[in-house]
Parts: sequence; C-alpha cells; structure tokens
Amino acid sequence: MKLLNGTVSSVRVQVAPGSSRILSVALPDTTTPTLGVDSCRIDTAVNACAAMASLDTALDSILTSRRHIGQIQEVLRCSR
Repeated sequence: MKLLNGTVSSVRVQVAPGSSRILSVALPDTTTPTLGVDSCRIDTAVNACAAMASLDTALDSILTSRRHIGQIQEVLRCSR
C-alpha cells in the first residue's frame, strides 16, 4: 500500500491486539496539485513572492495533517 502518493484516502487499523475495535483513519491528500505548489515559478521577483506564499500555505496544510496523524497515533498508543 502506498500511503503517500495520493491514491489512498483512508486506512482501517485494529486498535489493539485481540480487539474488535477498528479505527478508520482519513489520510489527507498532500500531492503537489492539491497543495497548490505544482506550478510555482521563481523566474521573476513577483513570481518568487507568490511561490513563497503558496509554499507557506502548503506547509501549514502539511503541519495540520501531521498534527492530525499524531493525534491518531496517541489514540492507538493509549489503547494498548
């Protein structure tokens, strides 16, 4: 299963060994088109500033996704 190429939108995880609890985890789409950084250009100062703004927004999105995944990891860790 390729989790980071944008083709998997969610996974199901057994919460603890021997448990019947299943947690469905939504995975964010972090491909460059979705993040809006697939067409960034830095050939002029104006384009470079726009690219920096796009990269800042993309980074915020990735950090939010990482926080979400970290919260799920903590749920799984506490469920042992």
